[in-house]
Amino acid sequence: YPALALTGTDPELRIAAKQFGVTFYPSPENPRIIQHSPVLFLIDSSGNIRYLFKFDQTADELVAVVEELIEDS
Repeated sequence: YPALALTGTDPELRIAAKQFGVTFYPSPENPRIIQHSPVLFLIDSSGNIRYLFKFDQTADELVAVVEELIEDS
């Protein structure tokens, strides 16, 4: 399954960011680079958020969650 990044117009991104409870802003060093909340959403094929990974979780923790969700499906 591919990892996808959210794209859109500035107003569209602001609406989505608010709905997901995340923030984003231009980098002070380079405004063309966008800083954002350090989270990764695992969204199923129906569009449901199944898990929210935080930046400090290990790869093993991510794998365990994905394997558990695969077993449950």
